[in-house]
Amino acid sequence: MLNQTNQLIKIRSLLDAPEVYKYEPTYAVFSGVIAMEAEFGAPSQDIVLTAVTAGIAGNSILLTGNGTDNLADLVAAWNAANPDNTVVLTAGDTTWVPSDAEAMQLAGALDAADVMDAALITIAAEVYISKILSIITKATYDAIQIKEYDSYTVNDMRMFYAECYYIAARFLQAWSLRYETEMQKTTYDYTTKLKGVEKSGKLYTAEEYLKTAAANIAEWEREIYATNDTRGKTSAVTLSRY
Repeated sequence: MLNQTNQLIKIRSLLDAPEVYKYEPTYAVFSGVIAMEAEFGAPSQDIVLTAVTAGIAGNSILLTGNGTDNLADLVAAWNAANPDNTVVLTAGDTTWVPSDAEAMQLAGALDAADVMDAALITIAAEVYISKILSIITKATYDAIQIKEYDSYTVNDMRMFYAECYYIAARFLQAWSLRYETEMQKTTYDYTTKLKGVEKSGKLYTAEEYLKTAAANIAEWEREIYATNDTRGKTSAVTLSRY
């Protein structure tokens, strides 16, 4: 992406909330081998701790052994101090006593928006290969990419927005193909005995976004080739080829 941070903000504004697209937050987990006090026979044990509530808040859960409290005590102490961000032992024995200073930090949780952003970034890589590089050279793209966002020219912004709309359109197309049928609703006019079919709203929006992307590219090309004769100043730029 030309500018991932700012483009994700723009693309999110073109789409619905992550929950509409069935994205859900994930759970923070600690899974690993921790040192135990000697009376357990083995110097270490495998445990799994899981946040009770999904979302990035679970990444802040940290249990630290003191050589005295068992896992049940450590979990209970954390949950009492953090009732809105609790944890549960999902593998291991609650009677095991972690060694002093043994840290168990949960990690890996994402909010629904983060999960959706990851999907958009994956789609952006596809759009870059299949669409953007068919319009501009890698060198031209890279030259824009290394710029500070605040220093973009008007034409740089056209390419920025074109990429945003292409990514949003491809996202909607992929989602619709997976979760919708193209013909969402059939209606009948009993007076004329005609049947009408309404297309998916997501696919309609995708088509409109493709038109907006193409319009930005057309304007980008007009400015580029107004001062560059490599393709001819009088060459026609048509939206259909995009």
